Amino acid sequence: MLKVISADIWRTIQRKAKGSTYRRAAIAYVTDPDLLPLRAGDVLVTDASNASIAAGRTSAAALEKYYKSGVLLYNLPNLHAKVLVLDDWAVVGSANASQHSALVYFEAAVLSDRPALTGQAEKLVTFLAKEGEPVDQAFIKRILAIPVTRVPRAPAGTRAKRRANPPLEQKSWLVSLHGDVTYRGDQQVVEKVNKRVLKEFGTRGAVADWFIWSGNTKFRGGDEIVECWRPRAKIPTTRSVRVHRHGHIRKIFQEPGVKTKTVHCVCGAGF
Repeated sequence: MLKVISADIWRTIQRKAKGSTYRRAAIAYVTDPDLLPLRAGDVLVTDASNASIAAGRTSAAALEKYYKSGVLLYNLPNLHAKVLVLDDWAVVGSANASQHSALVYFEAAVLSDRPALTGQAEKLVTFLAKEGEPVDQAFIKRILAIPVTRVPRAPAGTRAKRRANPPLEQKSWLVSLHGDVTYRGDQQVVEKVNKRVLKEFGTRGAVADWFIWSGNTKFRGGDEIVECWRPRAKIPTTRSVRVHRHGHIRKIFQEPGVKTKTVHCVCGAGF
């Protein structure tokens, strides 16, 4: 599976982490250990530099809690990665382990159980741990004594907006189209829309195409689509059916005064 997650990043991570026996993480800033359940023998690489502790970007108290639980901690100044390996799952994204990340910011991450991605994430966390400084009792004692000047929180009103769940779920459609169907609007207008779609996409070798769709549709921009084209006349063979390479819907257009819609897809390079 390969999936983009956003509003539910930390709920997903908590669920995966609690059910895992193998946990490795490199997260730039950590202030809330409850967001990332780690146990004895797990690995966490974070930026626990004096500057990050003093600014409240990483919490000394949070690291102390991890340390007492037996988590293997590594300090890597200037770390900005957010990568987790939870058994055979990898999470790569933008989220720090903080309440701001969980409640205020719009975050995004890729969640996957594909071996290639999980293996690369594992290698990265291992490399970052080797580059970092092992955190011991003396290190914890020292950073606990650093005075903290916290960055002001975001306005309270932004929290309600943050709860919205972005429409990230991509759907795949197999569409059967008939030949010799006439568009009842101005085809030149539709062709201009199609050229604009391709120009906005901007990838060499890509092709933009469109088809007519009447009535209601549940298509959304970004959905994957596979077109099956067949003649309108009844032919007792499937040899005349053409299956086009999959593409992605970029725009759904409806010309004023025309009942049908045109669905514009891009395929080719990059797909």
